Amino acid sequence: MSQELSINKRCICLRNGNEIWISETVYQRIKVAKAQATGSILLHISELDRDVNTADIVEICKVEQMSDKRRIEAGERKCEYGKWHNRKFPCHCYQDEIERLKRETKLVEESLGDRPRTKEEQEKIDVALRTARKNLEKSGVLTPKI
Repeated sequence: MSQELSINKRCICLRNGNEIWISETVYQRIKVAKAQATGSILLHISELDRDVNTADIVEICKVEQMSDKRRIEAGERKCEYGKWHNRKFPCHCYQDEIERLKRETKLVEESLGDRPRTKEEQEKIDVALRTARKNLEKSGVLTPKI
């Protein structure tokens, strides 16, 4: 069987660090067998012709989870904005958020010109500003208003 990673694969992470990639159907069978067992059991994975003791299973992950796990092990971290950074360097994504907010505000103001804003337009601007402020407070860049 091919060991290519695909969306419908799962990884059994063992205590010794080994990884066993299985199909979704095999995962469902393992899940049922594990639920029915009263303790640790020896499972035979027929598609790999391999026996696995359930006591040695640390976790069973999806492809995306394994990708995240590997990045963390490599010294990266995921910031609040969903981007990966080297652990040694600080995240500056909040600055990108500030710049994005400034650009959006400028575009809105330019589209309005010198005419007065309608109540709906002002509400959109206020919502965008409040959302950006909450994101910045959440990231620790700004302190919340008291």
